[in-house]
Amino acid sequence: MQLRQLHALGAAQSAYRVLTANPPLAPLASMPAPFTQQVQTLGTLISQVETQAATQASTKSGLTDKVSVADAAAKELSSGLLKPLRKMAKIITQGSVGGAVNAALPTTISIPQGNNQHALIAAARAAVTNVTPYKDLFVARGMADDFLDQISAQADALTQAMQAVGDTKTQRASTTTSLQQLFKQIHTTIQVLDVSVQRACKADSVNGPATKTAWETAKSIRKAPMPTDISWPQSVTTGTTAAQTSTAASSSSAVSSANTAVATTPVVQQSAVQQVTPQPATQDATHV
Repeated sequence: MQLRQLHALGAAQSAYRVLTANPPLAPLASMPAPFTQQVQTLGTLISQVETQAATQASTKSGLTDKVSVADAAAKELSSGLLKPLRKMAKIITQGSVGGAVNAALPTTISIPQGNNQHALIAAARAAVTNVTPYKDLFVARGMADDFLDQISAQADALTQAMQAVGDTKTQRASTTTSLQQLFKQIHTTIQVLDVSVQRACKADSVNGPATKTAWETAKSIRKAPMPTDISWPQSVTTGTTAAQTSTAASSSSAVSSANTAVATTPVVQQSAVQQVTPQPATQDATHV
């Protein structure tokens, strides 16, 4: 997950905690049902982002491993099997009498340069086909009885390794797209919630200013100067902000039950994500 997304998630989590403080912050204790439904939507979106981010981090690590497996399979096919085969083919054709062996046989055993694994597989299949008529001559000169089967099996192994790499890349791309869509939904949801919070705070001259400050601070994204890819933290814990507790007020029973329902959503989590959200006061802050 990108650093900017990590900060956006931290802001969304902070905003969610302000909205689900227990007891609710005045004047949010008597908000209508549509408001609490939007809060629940925000919680669900945060949970989905956390899940997708963990999947993305896992596929990134898995992709590295799968690429290594494919590279090793390609090296074995090229250096371990095809090169010795071509060398033996040259020996056989040079010692052939009366044209018993096609003089061009060594040239039919090609070894593609670079990391063109598709071409390497095609070359291995062709080599097996071209060498099969002369198999006994190769075996007579010390090659294993199943040397052609070994080449075919290694070509199959490389094909499977490449498929695994492709599948992982597809999954990672899908997760990246999903995260982008989820962050757009989070942005829209917080904008909708902001309208209601601002209106409620304006109507309450006693408690409104403090709650408005807590809300504005929570949903602000502190921008960091280093855009980079950051691995998703593995452990998360629940926490509350000082801004929430400083303006807590009594809640109505209807909204308390609604907030209880929201709180059951396993999404409000604080981790290393939250540790990177606060930034020095001199940095600019934007809203989700």
